[in-house]
Amino acid sequence: MPTPATPRKRTVTNENTVIAMPTPRLRSDEIALRAHEIFLARGGEHGHDLEDWFQAESELLSQRIVRRRRAEVRSIGRGMDRPTGDARVKTQTTRTD
Repeated sequence: MPTPATPRKRTVTNENTVIAMPTPRLRSDEIALRAHEIFLARGGEHGHDLEDWFQAESELLSQRIVRRRRAEVRSIGRGMDRPTGDARVKTQTTRTD
């Protein structure tokens, strides 16, 4: 059975930001489960175990990367919306009697 992919660093760029990120690790049991699902979807035809494994690994890795990118975009978006420092607007209340 092949071993899980070793993490590699990749770079995600935003307009002004470069972030080096490790590639997500996949557990062999997750890959095995997905490979078995692919095997069953093909009708249980034997002889494609490595193809199934690599397809499963690729699918799971892609899903993780997409989820991570979406989370990054959300966190970047939230950070840009928040006022910081002198940009905050202070409100004052006036008392009338």
